Amino acid sequence: MLACDAISMAVYASVPIAAWCGVLTVAQLIAVALIAGTATVFFNSAYQVLLPGIVDEADLTEGNAKLMGSQAIAQTGGPGLGGLLGIELVKDRKTKEPAVAERNAFARAAIEAGVVIPDAMGGSSRCLFIAPAVMTRDEIDLCMDVMDRALHTVEEARMSG
Repeated sequence: MLACDAISMAVYASVPIAAWCGVLTVAQLIAVALIAGTATVFFNSAYQVLLPGIVDEADLTEGNAKLMGSQAIAQTGGPGLGGLLGIELVKDRKTKEPAVAERNAFARAAIEAGVVIPDAMGGSSRCLFIAPAVMTRDEIDLCMDVMDRALHTVEEARMSG
């Protein structure tokens, strides 16, 4: 179980480190999700099997109830808290010069395709996305596709202008 947590911690830590170094890619995010998800499967299997070995048989029902209760709370609250994604558009990765006009063009393109970006035309180069806990996989895929196309639209405009 500790190994599963260590693996998850390491792959999750790679995301902000890669972003800070300017080398974060979608492929890395997919790999992180796959590796962390696999570690979670092994962790969940292990802690359910481990319980009878550390709790007296008379207390097993109560221990199982507490275990399942904490799991239910984590599954209900976790996705809502973990559904936060932030990006910042910059003109140059080294200088971190904010790309406000590009961010506004990105937000406009996303809105035209049906995905609303909070604070769409603000003076910041940052976008925050908060996915609701009841979002389906198809809705997530649609939003990611729309945002990808919107970023490509902004990039093409930047390259041609």
